[in-house]
Amino acid sequence: MRIEKRIEQKFLRNTNSSNLFIIKNKKYLKPLYPERKVYSLYFDTDDLTLFKDSQIKDYEKYKIRFRKYDNSNNLSKEIKFTEKSGKFKIVSPTTLNEFNEIENFFYKGNFLKPSLKVEYVRKYFEYKDNRMTVDSEIKFSDPVLKGKVYKLYDLVVHEIKILEKSGSKFFLSNPVFSAIKFSKYEEGIKKLYFS
Repeated sequence: MRIEKRIEQKFLRNTNSSNLFIIKNKKYLKPLYPERKVYSLYFDTDDLTLFKDSQIKDYEKYKIRFRKYDNSNNLSKEIKFTEKSGKFKIVSPTTLNEFNEIENFFYKGNFLKPSLKVEYVRKYFEYKDNRMTVDSEIKFSDPVLKGKVYKLYDLVVHEIKILEKSGSKFFLSNPVFSAIKFSKYEEGIKKLYFS
C-alpha cells in the first residue's frame, strides 16, 4: 500500500487542440511509459452518496475504485480522498484479476456497490519536471445494465501532476494553462443517470 499526496490540475481540450499542444511542446515532452488502456470500476451506494458528496463538499469526501490496465492481470484498489490539508490517494494491490471477482463491501459506514465503469486510452509524459497524462477515447458504462454506454467524443483530458522537485509554483510560471474541475466519475454518473 502507498499513500500519495496529490497536487494536480486538469485541462480539457478537443482532439485537434490536444495534438497541436503535443506538437508545439515536443521538446518539453518526454514519454514515460508506453500508451495503454485504463479500466476503472467505481463504487458508490444505491443512492449515490459519494457522488452527491463530491458535488456539495470541498473536503471530507472520497471516491473508491478498482483499476486495471491492458498490460496487467492484477487489479489495484484506489481510494482518493480530500481533507482540509489536501488531496490524497491510497493505492493497494489486490490478488484479483477481474472486476466480477469484487464483492460489495462497507467503507466508513456506507455499503458500496459497482456504480460506473470507465475506460480510456492514456499517454504518459514528463513535462517540465512534472508528470503529464493525456486521456482520450473516454467511455462510461453501467456495470449492471451492460448496454448503457456513453462516449465522450472529441474530448481529451490533460492532467499535470506536480512532482516534488518542481514545487507548486509550476502553474504560476506557466499561465498558458487554464485549469478546470473535472472528474471522470462525476461526469460519467451525470451522463448515465441524469441526462
